[in-house]
Amino acid sequence: MKWLIAIALLALTPYAALADAAAKPVCSTALNSALPAAWSDWATPETVPAAATPATQPEILLGRAYNAPLKATASVSYAVQPRKITDGTFGGLFMLTVEKAGIYTIGLDQAGWIDVVRDGKVIKSSGHGHGPDCSTVRKMVDFKLDPGHYTVQISNAPKDTAVIAAVAK
Repeated sequence: MKWLIAIALLALTPYAALADAAAKPVCSTALNSALPAAWSDWATPETVPAAATPATQPEILLGRAYNAPLKATASVSYAVQPRKITDGTFGGLFMLTVEKAGIYTIGLDQAGWIDVVRDGKVIKSSGHGHGPDCSTVRKMVDFKLDPGHYTVQISNAPKDTAVIAAVAK
């Protein structure tokens, strides 16, 4: 009986591998080459270190990508404390200015938590997902924002440097 189970498992193994391969797109072009125009700066980010306090947060501009050295998440003085802080992760703060009401997407090249804060309150996200296939955009979160200044908070990122961008949707 055990040998029947073993044979059945061996027979199914190629199908599991095919299903796994079908879930991952095969990219016929270079990574990030097919990103929408609003994300064209993603492949050539400039370096801007994340801040550890709201008073020192650098401004990120809409439509620009930034390679951001992050801080240990536990050492950041967040404008609003994240719901959970995981040991050994990274984060930081940035300022974003919005001139026109609309939906704005904030993207990261890795997992992590993205919060947008204004006047001491976290803005509820209006959508989230992964970046486009064949891109290094790992996470995208949408926020409905009115004109004004916002703090973008990153927490629980697994790497100590992240690429971040904010674009109008």
